[in-house]
Amino acid sequence: MMLYEDINKPGHFNEVGYYKSLKDYKRSEKAIQSDPAQSKLIQEWKSILKGPPKVSIYQKRTADL
Repeated sequence: MMLYEDINKPGHFNEVGYYKSLKDYKRSEKAIQSDPAQSKLIQEWKSILKGPPKVSIYQKRTADL
């Protein structure tokens, strides 16, 4: 996980999670939903946000040569 602060908007952040595979990402998401401890942490985190988090999923692509 990496946390980036927008230099043009102090106090605005992007958190980026890096996963080895889409399968690992999905396993992590399932753990958040099914593990009470993880669920509680996510709810606490969401409670300090001004609105719901926006989630985007990107995949690394290699150029065809």
